[in-house]
Amino acid sequence: MSTDLQDLPDWRAQSENYECPEWFRNAKFGIWAHWGPQCVGAMGDHYAPGIYGPHPGDKTYVTSDTIYQEHIQRYGHPTEHGFKDICNSWKAEKWAPEHLIGLYKAAGAKYFVCLGNHHDNFDNWNSAHQPWNSVNVGPKRDLVGGWAAAARAEGLRFGVSLHGWQAWKYYANAAGHDKTGPWAGKPYDGALTKEDGAGQWWEGLDPKALYATDQDPTTEPDAAYTDKWNRRMLDVIDQYQPDLLYIDNWDRSVYGGAQGDDVIGHFYEQGTEDGKIDVVFTRKHMPESERHRALWNVERGLLDAVQPLAFQTETCIGNWHYHYGVHYKSSTDVIRMLIDVVSKNGNFLLNIPLKGDGSPDVLELELLKDITEWMETNSDAIYDTRPWRVFGETEAGSAATEAPSWNENEKLTELQGQIRYTSKGDTLYAFLLATPTGEVTLPSVQPTSVDGASVEQLGHGPIPFHLDSNGRLVLEAVSATTVRGTNGAATVFRLSGIS
Repeated sequence: MSTDLQDLPDWRAQSENYECPEWFRNAKFGIWAHWGPQCVGAMGDHYAPGIYGPHPGDKTYVTSDTIYQEHIQRYGHPTEHGFKDICNSWKAEKWAPEHLIGLYKAAGAKYFVCLGNHHDNFDNWNSAHQPWNSVNVGPKRDLVGGWAAAARAEGLRFGVSLHGWQAWKYYANAAGHDKTGPWAGKPYDGALTKEDGAGQWWEGLDPKALYATDQDPTTEPDAAYTDKWNRRMLDVIDQYQPDLLYIDNWDRSVYGGAQGDDVIGHFYEQGTEDGKIDVVFTRKHMPESERHRALWNVERGLLDAVQPLAFQTETCIGNWHYHYGVHYKSSTDVIRMLIDVVSKNGNFLLNIPLKGDGSPDVLELELLKDITEWMETNSDAIYDTRPWRVFGETEAGSAATEAPSWNENEKLTELQGQIRYTSKGDTLYAFLLATPTGEVTLPSVQPTSVDGASVEQLGHGPIPFHLDSNGRLVLEAVSATTVRGTNGAATVFRLSGIS
């Protein structure tokens, strides 16, 4: 059933008493496939605008002509072969959602998020309001629907991310032209009209509906553009009823004011069970004053303190879109990020982009295998846990008021050898972010008594422990050679009966 934009509930009133659902707080780990037609180029992020060269006056997306030059070598000049043609060449011929979801579930993911659209303005579903979609063009399949069915069949919660709002800026150069060289002055394919498609593969489609070239990239888009975007968001909500909805760049526009907000009100309304909202809406750059209404999302960043409300950190193993040959995070870094985020009251969403054909590469499969091995042994210390009274043995900062986006590289180097904690009921879990080489001291664990207490090193079994002269708990850890599932990332101890 299609929802009318005039029949939306008041999001602000509805979200005043929002509480993050327990299923999400318990899940802790999700996997994201940031996969769309830009992955065909295998050159990472922003392939679509890169075809048309650097953005004049905007360093957000493309600052060099690398993609432009490579695209010409592979496919031809964007006067004749632009991003619309990349969309058509995207066939997703090796995409096997059931198999992929099985891999993600084995690696410990409790929820899965797919890319509904990116800034490239191409909808990866049977879109009622964007004819440039994966059913009409390219794969000729409903990708969001396929992901949803596969995830739910495996018992995973399902989410969709939408990033297409700023297409009008993303394609700022698509109707332009080369200033010099053999194509100087000849317009790129973003200048084509619907009538130009007569007799072409894209006959009946209007290029400006993809490239948003009817908008001025230096100002806000018009009401018709905003209305269409709101309807596309509603379409995803109504068709697939996702458990999680991630809207990128919500901070940069109100998406048509109250009406855009109230699209999320509809999402909350359709996701309400027994009087309680059971779905998650998340976005970046959320001011502290708004975090009681939705889930704060932190892009590629690690926080310095336990947060009073649940949050999510998102990152990628490499670039957001598939990039052949790019350096990937190690499984050690991924696992340590997961632990650090969970210790501070967060969930961890990991993007593993697919190749254009819909398959993961060998290195991605190896990384998934490592995560699977570690989670098989240690996931009890992750799922269903809550922060302890301190997140670890390091100086705590204050609860962050702004997202420390893109600080992960700096923070990851600091994690080696640190201690982190989680708790579940009366059980405390301690993580050593290293391979133990002897005794492990936990300065913040100073029990008044250890009578009846026990300590288990996960993957090994019970180990001896004692209190030092300062009353601190000391664990007599065993080396990794006799422990299952450590792979050097983190060793986990379960502490029971220690008050």
